[in-house]
Amino acid sequence: MRNIEIRNARRVAVLAHGHRILVQNVTFEGTGGGAFEGWPDPAAGPGVRTALITQCSIKDVCQLNRQAAPIWLASFSRNNSPVHSDVAVTNCTFDTGPGSDLQLWDVDGGFVGNNTALRCSPLLDPSPFLDASNSGGTVQSGGNDVKAESNDSRLCMKQQQQQQQ
Repeated sequence: MRNIEIRNARRVAVLAHGHRILVQNVTFEGTGGGAFEGWPDPAAGPGVRTALITQCSIKDVCQLNRQAAPIWLASFSRNNSPVHSDVAVTNCTFDTGPGSDLQLWDVDGGFVGNNTALRCSPLLDPSPFLDASNSGGTVQSGGNDVKAESNDSRLCMKQQQQQQQ
């Protein structure tokens, strides 16, 4: 998937399974779910393996109040064994929130580098830019420019929370 725009999608923009995935120079904006999500499913196939997500713009995604992240890989397994492998997220721009911009759970051989992110102030949203806490594998990170200083409600509250106030 290269050189396209995905705007105002109701749920997840890209739900991925399988091998050799390239997402390059894609604009994701205004989705209810994440920009790129990967979950293994017996009917749909294995986890994400050998994937490159690069030069993407990710803005105002994950607007629905649900468990998700702009880039989210998970297995929902209880044995902490990685099902996703060799996943790189590089040179992307994140302008979305609240919550982590990347949740790479159950990933072995992940790399997150040279990305730029504008995030909510940690006083209002203490979640990290990268959450690999449930990984059981290895995720490396470096060269990311994360600015966590905004108090903008667009970055600090989900859509459902805004409507209730």
